[in-house]
Amino acid sequence: FSYVIIPVMFSVHTIVSWDFAMALQPGWHSAIFGPYFILGALFSGVAAVIIIMAIVRKAMRLEYFLREEHFSGMAMFLLVLSFAWGYFYFSDYIVPWYGGEPVMHVIFDLFRRGWAAPLWFLMLFGNLLRPWATLWSRRVRRSIPALIVICIFVQIGMYLERYLIVPVMSGYNELPFSWGLYVPRAGILLTVGCFALTALLYILFSRYFPLIPVWEILEGQILQGLKRIGRALLPTRSELH
Repeated sequence: FSYVIIPVMFSVHTIVSWDFAMALQPGWHSAIFGPYFILGALFSGVAAVIIIMAIVRKAMRLEYFLREEHFSGMAMFLLVLSFAWGYFYFSDYIVPWYGGEPVMHVIFDLFRRGWAAPLWFLMLFGNLLRPWATLWSRRVRRSIPALIVICIFVQIGMYLERYLIVPVMSGYNELPFSWGLYVPRAGILLTVGCFALTALLYILFSRYFPLIPVWEILEGQILQGLKRIGRALLPTRSELH
């Protein structure tokens, strides 16, 4: 599945981003949307994996298999993706701002001082400020409750980023007399239903398929041994012949 999902990830998110970028809609017409959407998918995906790892670790008592070093490694990867996402977002923001299109100035003022300002600042807090201020610490990276809080903020921030791109920017075009505001109605039920269906499918999968590859665990336990150095017993890796 890993070999299959990598090209699918690039193709799906690139096609979706081109659907936006090839339109003349203000806020969508951007050449950087392809890698930007792929990186955003990785960013939110890693945060979701950390949350699921913590839930599965607690619910199925997999503390022996999902250890603190695994969460620390995922947290470092999340920090790198946060820096990369900030670079792409800054690049996508500064170019239309410098271009000085009137409709883009209206949208940027809406983000900075309008009704969308709380959503915009919460997005930046969840995607940039929160990870940058905490994930550099080894103690935070090994704290599972702290990682869950950080990843929840990342999920909220990435959802707000998509919300600001799709419904908010689609309400403003080049003609000021046709501006409107999107109000979600059926979209709320569709969003809740997608989350519920994804959770149900994952629970069913974890019920009938092992989440931890048993053969890898057995192989690791066979190759691992103990060696006495002085008065201490240290884990070592033994070779099979």
